[in-house]
Amino acid sequence: MPSPRDPADADPEEKDRVIRGIYEVVLRPEHFHDFMQDWAQFIGARSEGLEWDPGSAAAQDVVFDRDLADHFHRAMALFERVGRGDSAARDDGPPPWLRLGRGGVLSDLSPEGAAVMGPRPTLADLESRLDADGVQRLRTYLASFERAPVEGRFAVVSMAFPDDRPIPGAPGGGLLALVTVRAPFAEGYAIEVRPLIMGWKPQLQGALTGSFGLTPRECDLVRALALGGDIAGIADETGRSQNTLRAQLKAVFAKTRTTSQSELMRLVAVLSVLEGRNDVPPIDATGLRESRIELDEGRYLALHCVGPDDGLPVVMLHGMLDGIGILPFVARHAQDSGIRLIAPVRPNFGQSQPDARLRDLPERFARDLGQALRQMGITRAVLVGHMGGSRPAFLCAHRLGPMVAGVAMVAGMVPFSSFQHIRAMAPRQKAIALTAKFAPALLPTVLRAGMAQIDSAGVGQILRSLYAEGTRDEQVARDPAIARALIDGYHFTVAQGLQGFLGDSIFATRDWRPNVLGSTCPVLVIHGGQDAVIALRFVRAFCDDASRFQLVEEPSEGQLVWYAKPAAVTQRIAEFARKCLA
Repeated sequence: MPSPRDPADADPEEKDRVIRGIYEVVLRPEHFHDFMQDWAQFIGARSEGLEWDPGSAAAQDVVFDRDLADHFHRAMALFERVGRGDSAARDDGPPPWLRLGRGGVLSDLSPEGAAVMGPRPTLADLESRLDADGVQRLRTYLASFERAPVEGRFAVVSMAFPDDRPIPGAPGGGLLALVTVRAPFAEGYAIEVRPLIMGWKPQLQGALTGSFGLTPRECDLVRALALGGDIAGIADETGRSQNTLRAQLKAVFAKTRTTSQSELMRLVAVLSVLEGRNDVPPIDATGLRESRIELDEGRYLALHCVGPDDGLPVVMLHGMLDGIGILPFVARHAQDSGIRLIAPVRPNFGQSQPDARLRDLPERFARDLGQALRQMGITRAVLVGHMGGSRPAFLCAHRLGPMVAGVAMVAGMVPFSSFQHIRAMAPRQKAIALTAKFAPALLPTVLRAGMAQIDSAGVGQILRSLYAEGTRDEQVARDPAIARALIDGYHFTVAQGLQGFLGDSIFATRDWRPNVLGSTCPVLVIHGGQDAVIALRFVRAFCDDASRFQLVEEPSEGQLVWYAKPAAVTQRIAEFARKCLA
């Protein structure tokens, strides 16, 4: 094996290209892909001669020089100064009328908001402008905001108004959007309240005619109302009587199963959003339930669940990238298979409780999971680690002992014990793994650059870079519903910032084989032969104890095997759980 390259031997042009690239991402996040190509080449060359010792300290003094580190730290400081930016839900919209902080405190009132709400509105004043359903939606939104604010969360409420008269300054028939954003010039979050302006595209009219049977005249009426018109004004513009328009509006209510103009406008708003997503069908989340378990010290654990409440308890631990996106795809199959699939949201992901103490976080999560299961009346359960979730699954199995009857891995990662694991990875994942192992001080900047691209709605490029063209995973990800689930998973990962991504990246390259050896329960492993992240040959070596490990190979599938075969994979997990819990 060649000796490690000394930092002094680094190609100046190669290093300069990396430095220019990281600063470029600060200004233009869409350049993250180009930067990662340069960084992958650089970190690969720097670590070429290093020995892989899972238990050793990082060899960062060999991988990079001080000058490079200083530039990465400056870039990180610039990222923090720039901030997370605006949510995609706010793009091309009108300015907010006002902002709500914790406790429902109103601030930053705009002239447009003051014209409708008054010069010094309170939360009670805002509620008085909403219909009954809007008040309930606002209160529910505020309660969730108080528990765990998540940037980009979005809801629509309706203002109270007579059906024939629009509210001045409130286009779209009086609909208001609630969006959680980073509070400007301060730490924390705020809720922006702004009027929801709906565009009108041919696809939207096609949805109204094709799905609800509206006539062209009825569509014209809905369009005029959505753009802020009223019955009297539309009658003047079209030369039609108000009585005729009211009769048509009643017919529209009947066809769309709405009972008021505010309900109709909410339906149009939803259709407008969906039609603006390149005809991507919505994910059917039927049967998906959300709850949370109160823990000690005032903490909590958020849970998502599919399947029958009295089904066999199976706990799915999510990975770092796709989050809990698989749940809607397996909800029906979990119901049919008789398993209650419970997915806790790990700290620092999604809407979970944040926890900056990364060093002890895995151990605390294992204890919290045990406490949550006991509160749910579950004394034994099977754990499923999906993708990167296999590492916390084995740690929980080790710490919870008899409570865990078995562990299943679906497209799971295995402990890295040599450079061969890394060299066999796809380029993007390999660059992240090498950075986490040999240059951990630079990892936050690299991950923050990726987060900037996700925030800038450039996740489609990340999706393409993770699954190379022509691979089985790329083919699976072409499914619009699956692509949306994966992209939502990326947002799930960075919803609270860098901590979730950073913690998993660091722990993934450490030696966690003691957790595997520390548990004695049966293990089911389902893995695709085309997985470009964890090669099947390493999984086979991992499953060398035939008395404890059962390996199910899917030769034609990749890392997205559960998305590709939701019924078959869920059924295998159910059969495994039934045997373990018998």
